[in-house]
Amino acid sequence: MATQFVAVDTLLEGAPSYVIGLVDIIKRTGAYSMQIREVDTPPPTVWCVVSEHYLDAEGRPTHDTTNDHAIEAAASPYVGVALQRIVAQLLDGGTCAHCNRPTIFHEDPDHEPEPWMRLVSCPVFWHDASGAYVLECQNRETT
Repeated sequence: MATQFVAVDTLLEGAPSYVIGLVDIIKRTGAYSMQIREVDTPPPTVWCVVSEHYLDAEGRPTHDTTNDHAIEAAASPYVGVALQRIVAQLLDGGTCAHCNRPTIFHEDPDHEPEPWMRLVSCPVFWHDASGAYVLECQNRETT
């Protein structure tokens, strides 16, 4: 199955960089398809985000296309919050592929993770200097 992100990328043109970064995380987790839907009838407007992934034997997202697949979905009145929710579903409780520590998604793009988060996990957080979401273990290596 071909990767499908064209409509998502077009929809988010001009969005804040951290919102584009959220879509990038979803892509990096191995999503082969993603949709962002705006539902406005009846009011209020709700944004729905749906992504499809292949799963490994432990039920984690993988790039291996021979495995089973699953759908993740999240919704909110704000597209950025819907994206944050789906990223949290994908990352929280996972294992970092680089340092093997538990992963946790730090949702606030305006603040770095608390020190305790860095002690017990490998947080994924918005890094202003690089303009991307980064893994704590990779951020340590570059600073």
